[in-house]
Amino acid sequence: MFSRIHEKLGTAGLIVAIAAMVAALGGTAFGALPGLNGKQKKEVKKIAAKVAKSGPVGLQGPTGPQGASGKEGVRGPAGTAGANGEDGACSVNASQCVLPTEATLTGDWAFSSKGFGAYVEISFPLQVEPAPTYHVVEGAPTADCPGSAETPEAEPGNLCIYVETIGNAHGPEFVGSATADETSGWIGEYVPNDPSAESYGYGSWAVTSQ
Repeated sequence: MFSRIHEKLGTAGLIVAIAAMVAALGGTAFGALPGLNGKQKKEVKKIAAKVAKSGPVGLQGPTGPQGASGKEGVRGPAGTAGANGEDGACSVNASQCVLPTEATLTGDWAFSSKGFGAYVEISFPLQVEPAPTYHVVEGAPTADCPGSAETPEAEPGNLCIYVETIGNAHGPEFVGSATADETSGWIGEYVPNDPSAESYGYGSWAVTSQ
């Protein structure tokens, strides 16, 4: 076959034809080329390399359909049950809503008035049994009230009322509690020094059960 091509195209034409064939076959047919000397084979390689350059990228085909969902995995074993928690301070098994032993409640207080005395009311979210002993702390901390207005604290069995600011008033004078039950709260009255001027005050409190 190569001899017939050679007769029709001549040596140069034969080289170009063989180079095109080699490029089309990806270079796999080069070793089987007959009748070419070393120089001609180099020319075939050179021409084949030029012919074999990549053409433009074709258009992307349409997206194929979505595959079917895989099978659901095997459910893992059930975990062990956790331990029961402690009863809350105000729950079905502790329905009296009493503050647990040596637990602490804290809060803020404030008043403002003019022309008459002002009441400061402190209400305990949980009952404190037995009723605590109250202390008003306006200066340095004490053994029963080791905290401050910024960080109120109380030793067990004590209600500590910390004073941050007082203006034109003195006291407080203990009144009791709104329900006459001192395990539920505390009420004190501040009396103005000058009834014609405004009196005010604020601070914090802490109570700890025995």
